[in-house]
Amino acid sequence: FTREWKEMGEDEQALSYINSKQPLKEDGTQYAYPPEFFQMRPHHVVTFSYDAGVGLALSACEAWKDATTAAAVGTEGGSDTLAAFNGSAHYAAFANSTYIGASGHIKFRETFPTRTAESSYFVMANLR
Repeated sequence: FTREWKEMGEDEQALSYINSKQPLKEDGTQYAYPPEFFQMRPHHVVTFSYDAGVGLALSACEAWKDATTAAAVGTEGGSDTLAAFNGSAHYAAFANSTYIGASGHIKFRETFPTRTAESSYFVMANLR
């Protein structure tokens, strides 16, 4: 993620596309990110948000795979058109997932939904 993030600032076509999707200011001009913006490390909230979205997508795929396997076993000849998964199945797939994300290796503790300390990093702000 962070490698691709930095490369966006160096890719004129990608930068043009991203800037074309930005909203207009009150004066009618468009917000635009300069190439230097992508040389900064993304804020930790960005990387954790990215990881959450990817995790939900990957776990939905896993829950779907489990549902289609169950549907195929439960029907003669099998059919993934009969497959479906519910929120509990999605939750279980997410809790049992491990993957490499933007913030590092993602692994959840037995007492889900918290990540293991080894797969996360901590931020302290506004210390006096």
